[in-house]
Amino acid sequence: MTRKSSFPWAPTSMPFIRDHWIHAEFDRRVTEDREEAARLRNNGQPRAAARLDVDIAGDVHARTQLAQANLYWVTRDMVDYALAAAKTLPEWTPRAAMPSSSGLLCWAKPAAGFAMQWGAETPVERVPADAMAWYFLQDGTLQILGASRADRSEASRRQLRVDTPFVIGNGGSIDADLPLAIDIIDERNVPAVLLLGAAWLLMAQTTVSTNRRIPPPSHRGRATVPSGTLHQNTPQ
Repeated sequence: MTRKSSFPWAPTSMPFIRDHWIHAEFDRRVTEDREEAARLRNNGQPRAAARLDVDIAGDVHARTQLAQANLYWVTRDMVDYALAAAKTLPEWTPRAAMPSSSGLLCWAKPAAGFAMQWGAETPVERVPADAMAWYFLQDGTLQILGASRADRSEASRRQLRVDTPFVIGNGGSIDADLPLAIDIIDERNVPAVLLLGAAWLLMAQTTVSTNRRIPPPSHRGRATVPSGTLHQNTPQ
């Protein structure tokens, strides 16, 4: 079933943004993998099914993390602050900087990009990051994902039959306890993890940014609203 975006790109839409993200990244894949695991067992391939079960468990774990994550909205001016800070970021440790163990952060305007390959025969291209998510994997490593609004590449979306508002890319998994120091080769292409780290560090500085909790919007006709605290970050 096609799920089109009918919400504005705004702080109060973040519960819906997360709902669509979870659907795009996890729900359908888990359903398809469970069906495939059942087929493998019926065909007498229990080992292959067991390997798939491990993938399913990982996706279910990740989905739970994101469903319970805090929500962060970074205003347009604050995006500029974060970009500037990311270019001169000193060594930092993710676990000490992150505001929560899992989160979904949306940029009011496109920020640093991430690598995306639309298909096996297409070149890798850099797409703008409109949102980023983070959570801990089952092995304790920190997973980072980036998302670009699919309407920025409508032709590619049609070609890939992407029927969700996002194209989601892997931002990498890192050890949250190891200090990071990344040299920027091209200031026009700031690594997404550096921008995310800069945003985290700025959030903690009350002299630089204001962290304001926003109440969830009313949802007529909607049975449930995803949990999580929504914060808006603006420069002082």
